[in-house]
Amino acid sequence: MTFNELINKLITKYGKENESIFYEMLSFLSRSYKTKSDIILSLRKEIDFQEKDIDKICNLYFKKKIPIEYITNKTFFMNMELFVNKNVLIPRKETEYLVSHIIDEYKNRKNIEVLDLCSGSGAIGLSIKKYLPESNVVLVDKYNKPIKISKLNAKMQNLDLKFVKSDLNKYFYDNNKYDLIISNPPYVDKKFKLDEYVKKEPKKALLAKGNGLNFIKIIIDNYYYLLKENGCLYIEFGFDQKEKIRQYVSNKYKYKFISDQFNIERFIKIIKE
Repeated sequence: MTFNELINKLITKYGKENESIFYEMLSFLSRSYKTKSDIILSLRKEIDFQEKDIDKICNLYFKKKIPIEYITNKTFFMNMELFVNKNVLIPRKETEYLVSHIIDEYKNRKNIEVLDLCSGSGAIGLSIKKYLPESNVVLVDKYNKPIKISKLNAKMQNLDLKFVKSDLNKYFYDNNKYDLIISNPPYVDKKFKLDEYVKKEPKKALLAKGNGLNFIKIIIDNYYYLLKENGCLYIEFGFDQKEKIRQYVSNKYKYKFISDQFNIERFIKIIKE
């Protein structure tokens, strides 16, 4: 069976809307063709794995609802291939959009001190270090397993960063001061009905008390201790949380909201004066 014949078979069984997923599955299984581009250029060639292998992956994805990123243990963020598993959140395109915005804003500044709070897989901090190589980046997470994964990703990308295991509340009293703090904290309301695939991601990286605003409020209330004068704090939040956050920061901080790629305001920038 050729790659093209297998893809057509999968489309017939599971639907054309999943075609991009099939390419990820095939590049994961193939011994010789490791990217989507490789597969596209080799569609007429015979598959170099057993057909039952694709059946196993389809069972995990379509029946057990395990995200393809956890099946293949990889995802792509800012043109980097990162290792991910069930211990870290899968980085989203919205976060990538924010990181691109920040990199563009800071591209002419050198030797900036950067903090990635609630760092998870390390996607944010690693991206900053890759595209702003003269920056000094610290990644902070509460748990050992995400830190281990972010260290692995740093090694894979040959990037030199600092890693700190710390509870969010305790780290605010660290002696270091930063020019830039970025955080994608847990912000999903515990009552929110999660997608079946999202349910497989770590709840501690997703859910927060207080309508999902608990960690966001903690960061906003304490960022002052960590930022240098005129430093900036960026926080990602949910699509429906803007007005609650506006009420919380109004008349207390200098801030602005930033839209994602869908023109939905999903990030807040707070400037220390």
